[in-house]
Amino acid sequence: MDFLEHALVFLHLIGLAAVLGGFLVQIKSPERKILPVQWHGILTQMVTGVLLAGVVPQIDDVQGVFYAKITTKLVLALVALVLIAANRKRASVTTGVWATIGGIELVNIAIALFWTL
Repeated sequence: MDFLEHALVFLHLIGLAAVLGGFLVQIKSPERKILPVQWHGILTQMVTGVLLAGVVPQIDDVQGVFYAKITTKLVLALVALVLIAANRKRASVTTGVWATIGGIELVNIAIALFWTL
């Protein structure tokens, strides 16, 4: 079961890198857009995140704070998913949409690292 958890975390981090990388690569670009890698990355994050939320309680003895953390991360990821899905076909997006997606990813990383169980 540990291997499954580690494999899911690995894939989850690849999804994170795809979304965040798509954000970071456009920092100096005057015109920003949703890259296909961001769409696939957020889908990877959502699937692996949900699977991790189901696998981890089976492996570890988790408490209520785990569910609060996972719910918070899920809500943020859903907002990012909606923003990416709604804007992925557009030729460009506003700086606000672009920054919100990147900000959500950074906040999700911070929650994952600093919100201890």
